[in-house]
Amino acid sequence: RPSKGGADMSPVRPGGVDSAYETSDLVTPPPEKTRLDLILQSLSRITSPTVLADLHSPQRRAAEWIADDDLRPLPDGMPVPHDDYPRLYQRYSLAVLYMSSDGPKWNERLNFLSDSHECDWNDGVWNDELGDYESKGAFCDPSMTVFDLVLYDNGLKGTLAREVGSLHALRGFSVFMNELGGTIPSSVGNLRLMVRFDLGRNLFWSMMPNECMNMIHVEEFMLDGNDLTGTIPQELPSSFPNLRHLGLGANTLGGSLPPNLGNLRRLKKLELGSNRIEGRIPSSIGSLRSLTVLDLSDNRLTGEIPPEAFDLELASTVDLSGNALRGTIPLRDEGGSLPSMKYLRLFGNGLRGSIPSAIGTLGDAREILLDDNNLRGRIPESIGDLASVRVLGLSRNDLTGPIPVNLARCAEAEVILLGENGLTGTIPPVLFNPREGPADLAVLSLEENRLTGPIPRGIWRAKSLRMLGLHSNGLEGTIPARVGELKTLEVVELGNNKLEGQVPWSLDEMENLEWLSLQRNSLVGSLGHLCDAGRPGRNIKHLSADSAGSDPDVIVRAAPSNAPAGGTTAAAKAAAAATGEGRRRRATLTGP
Repeated sequence: RPSKGGADMSPVRPGGVDSAYETSDLVTPPPEKTRLDLILQSLSRITSPTVLADLHSPQRRAAEWIADDDLRPLPDGMPVPHDDYPRLYQRYSLAVLYMSSDGPKWNERLNFLSDSHECDWNDGVWNDELGDYESKGAFCDPSMTVFDLVLYDNGLKGTLAREVGSLHALRGFSVFMNELGGTIPSSVGNLRLMVRFDLGRNLFWSMMPNECMNMIHVEEFMLDGNDLTGTIPQELPSSFPNLRHLGLGANTLGGSLPPNLGNLRRLKKLELGSNRIEGRIPSSIGSLRSLTVLDLSDNRLTGEIPPEAFDLELASTVDLSGNALRGTIPLRDEGGSLPSMKYLRLFGNGLRGSIPSAIGTLGDAREILLDDNNLRGRIPESIGDLASVRVLGLSRNDLTGPIPVNLARCAEAEVILLGENGLTGTIPPVLFNPREGPADLAVLSLEENRLTGPIPRGIWRAKSLRMLGLHSNGLEGTIPARVGELKTLEVVELGNNKLEGQVPWSLDEMENLEWLSLQRNSLVGSLGHLCDAGRPGRNIKHLSADSAGSDPDVIVRAAPSNAPAGGTTAAAKAAAAATGEGRRRRATLTGP
């Protein structure tokens, strides 16, 4: 109120010249704003005041940390100066990220929420490469602005705070292999300078935000190993002109592949496997001349493999397995297809026709898997030109004819899978000649064919062999006594053949043996010693044989000609149930 003279406009205070006025009539000055009030007022520019008012939100806790524990000086009686907003936002956004992802339980704290500058919230080993997986933490450019944030495999749990989108200078962001969940905030679209964006192997769900398409400079965009739904944005190829690595595999994305995928001329890795993508593979994929990895496996793709997909000169991996593709394998007979190929996986489709003789032009390939298709005809002799192949899978097709002798020229082969076809003739002994065949063969699968003749004696000298599948053929002869010398063998399947003679006692010397199948032969002898679980090193988990008698020692006998191929008789069940003194492992008995 004014004084009697009307000139003094200052508030009247009790005890002054106007002490006759009641104290209750005086104007009370507004309370002075606290440090927290000033900070909340400034942060309301990037975080909703409603969220900041929630005392339990990560945003409020981060603001209180800055106000109460960080003790960064602020000017008295005024909000944070405008030119200091970026520093406050940067520190606050990193603090919110820490609070929202259970920071106290991170594998490494990385100096987060320490008194040091946020540019020192790291392990101190950044080596000038965005997203380097030997560095962790927040890293700054010379202007003290965070431009790389690397928190891979660091025990982050919770959600990804939308305030990450306030770190506008970020060019690298990796939270790969953590347990972050919920939705990806649309605010990541504010990271327009982003070059490397990696949220792979977390627990994110829902759809990919359309705002991601604002990252026009991105070169590596990886969201694989989450539970994302929706479709691949059709505008992605035009939105990401600099893209080099697209990783969206292991989600539940549907829809079709963008028809203009070929516009991604700089793309080196296209990894979209393990989704629900439908439709055809666009022929424009042949325009990806820089592509080294093409993974479209385990989707719902249909139609034929476009020939353009096999014109990718730099491709070292092509994985189209686990789809519903039809047609033939588009390898050109004159060669020139996939000259850089290392891993070709086409298994689990409905491919027809024969195996092209041009398969032999893939001389540098280490893995060729054509299993589980409808391929017919003979295995081409050119298969022997695969001098570097380590894994060759042709099983579960309709292949006929003999096993090519040239297969022995695959000197580096470790796994050969030819089972469940219609192959005839004998097993080439040269496969097991240490001077001509593969020296490190570990897995040989020839089961369920029409092979005849004796088992080559060289098999029993293959010192690297771990799994031998020969069951359900017409193989003849005996099992040699020296079989026990194969100390590495874990699985031996010889059932459903025409083998005869004595079961060698040397089987007892195969200390790694876990699975033995002998049923439906004409073998005699005892296998009881193999069931002795009390013996050190005994590891038998499955034993199938034609047995006689009630003794659990399992007496093997010749199978009658009308014996069923499988099943377990009541007598066999009774024998298996007998435990003796409790020292013997029960055998799984099949056959009569």
